Amino acid sequence: MDLRRGHPNTFSVFYYAAKALASGGDIYRSHAPGSARSEYVYPPLFALLMTPLVHFKVVAATRIWTAVDACLTLLALLLGARETARRFHIPQVRSALATIAAGGLLLGIGEFKTELGTSQTDTLVLVSFILALAWLDRRPGLCGLAVGFSANIKYQTLIVLPYLLITRRWRAAASTALSAAGFALLPGLFVGFAQNSQYLCQALGGLGHFASIQSEGAASTVPLTWARSVSLTSAMARVLDSCEIDPSRAFLLAPLVACGLVALAWLLYRKHRVPMAPRAGEPALESLVAVEWTGLMVAWLVFGPEVSRRHMYVLLLMHMLAVGLLFKARGRQRLLLIAGMVIGQAGLRMPEGSGAAGTFFNWAGGASWMLLIYYATLLSTCCSSLHSRRGSSLVSLPRPDGVRSLTGTLHDHAPLDLSAGA
Repeated sequence: MDLRRGHPNTFSVFYYAAKALASGGDIYRSHAPGSARSEYVYPPLFALLMTPLVHFKVVAATRIWTAVDACLTLLALLLGARETARRFHIPQVRSALATIAAGGLLLGIGEFKTELGTSQTDTLVLVSFILALAWLDRRPGLCGLAVGFSANIKYQTLIVLPYLLITRRWRAAASTALSAAGFALLPGLFVGFAQNSQYLCQALGGLGHFASIQSEGAASTVPLTWARSVSLTSAMARVLDSCEIDPSRAFLLAPLVACGLVALAWLLYRKHRVPMAPRAGEPALESLVAVEWTGLMVAWLVFGPEVSRRHMYVLLLMHMLAVGLLFKARGRQRLLLIAGMVIGQAGLRMPEGSGAAGTFFNWAGGASWMLLIYYATLLSTCCSSLHSRRGSSLVSLPRPDGVRSLTGTLHDHAPLDLSAGA
């Protein structure tokens, strides 16, 4: 945790934004003394959450938030291990939970170290996302509340809203929309709604910079071609820029790549006779829902406009699911998953910018490509594990007359017994 360090690191960005908010200033023009760079790009809610720390000196405030980050990580590991064990029907004994938590932490140790070393915000997002998964079908209102909160820390978490609608989780979707709006308006109670509206416009204006839309006073986001961004969207933008084409056109190419990946995933589901995007009320597919939930995290990392390797910290949930699935997988399934985990680690551990190979790897979004392979092995192993426990009777494939659908429910089938082999 390095609490003895004498510098505030990047936390000073949040600290001085909080000071500006407390004094009614412009949080998107705040900066540390002696610096002219304005780097705060988050919604105003996080600056509001940091205002209690402005009563301390910046170094002391940084140490406090670093300790909070460590506690949030521990909470995420405990909650994630329990949810993994529950969904994969692994006995929730201490040894199993400790293995899942420790395994997930070891797989994400590099990103965990960077998260604490820079005192960032992804800990809040991860805890919120794990809580949302735990409450998804049992307490949909609280699920939406957790997502709405995290969306006011990082906008990308709103990617779950289409998933909730597709799977007909109406209450969770409604709660997400309402709570996201509520948390966005919350700072208005402290700074006034006119000032808060100005903050929100500036925050959204910063997103416009990625699409080459300039607006006065907007948050100072980095260019889409930012060299440290490892997302495929940024990689495509860099390719277009090298061809003297507007980089913002990458936003037109990225959906095409995403649709192609969804099509490949559909073929995987069809091969294993498992329904894509299961609805609520299908307990036999709880493990698949968890894997799809973390797939949403992978999607925002792979296709986000500004994603550095430190953002991969949120993959702690995916790592825990992978370790949990090792309890259930057998033979080739387990070997496939281990291979995917190795590939994923190789992508995250490739030295950044060291020599021509490292520079090109980052330029081409290599970490994202290898993350996709890692997730594909996780999804394939989960589908194969489900299929092997029920056989071809898991879901009826469409008949020639189209009466049955691949994504039909399992109500007319006996529930799966996934406890065997735990």
